[in-house]
Amino acid sequence: SHLTINLGLRYEYEHIPAPYQNLVATSILPNVTGTLPIPVSAIGNHPNNVLNFGPRVGLTWSPFSNNKTVVHAGWGLYYGRNLNGVVLNAYEATGSSLGQYTVPSIYGKAISTSVPGFPGIIGSGTFPTPSIDFFQKKFRNPDIQQFDLSIQRELPWKLYASLTYNGALGQHLPNFLNLNLDANTMVAETVSVTDINGSTTGSTCGPLACGTQITNNVYTKLVNTSVGAITEVISNINSNYNALLFDITNRGNKYAQFDLNYTWSHALDYNQNQSTSPSSNNW
Repeated sequence: SHLTINLGLRYEYEHIPAPYQNLVATSILPNVTGTLPIPVSAIGNHPNNVLNFGPRVGLTWSPFSNNKTVVHAGWGLYYGRNLNGVVLNAYEATGSSLGQYTVPSIYGKAISTSVPGFPGIIGSGTFPTPSIDFFQKKFRNPDIQQFDLSIQRELPWKLYASLTYNGALGQHLPNFLNLNLDANTMVAETVSVTDINGSTTGSTCGPLACGTQITNNVYTKLVNTSVGAITEVISNINSNYNALLFDITNRGNKYAQFDLNYTWSHALDYNQNQSTSPSSNNW
């Protein structure tokens, strides 16, 4: 028998600049009255992962002396990066008038009516209620564990058959949570699918049948109405992928070759959120 083992280690570091201190210092949060769902210091959180070590191992084993059967196995830990847009928007949306002043779509006060809707220039009217974005205190880079195990066998007539299991486990995937929603005010809201005329009895409502009812949970009140959304960029989403592959190949005929394969797979994702701005909510 023959056994070969490969070992590896990769280190990755993504340097993310610190938050803009002038925007943190001029945030409205320290002057907001009433209860806040986060400490004021949270808007200064700085994601800085320095322990992104990615070990990996692979092996090949031929258990019999005729070398017609080979076993392959491997495992590795790999890291992703954080999107520049998410970092920039989180750093600028501190609730400071010197930065990016994000106005929520359904909460807060309207801007002045004396200026046109586009461009959205804030005139002499009431200053709108801002939204706040910030990073989780121990925000992590997304990572994935990938692994496989396969058995390959040489058969008569130059046929080669293999059976392989592949797997992947995603961890610390990004998510956006609005912490300013009052959980005690959650209610169920049901909407009905209609056509363009508002009818629930038509036949042109798209992939869903007219009249289909969809129930969602909505929140009717904010924890603190002096601000809009307070969105935490958090790394709390996982995913997994599992697959079984069968393959049979003929490579010995000089006139024709063939490769037949079949894959059964199953993927499960807990709804990660990876837009370029933490402006949505994923409770």
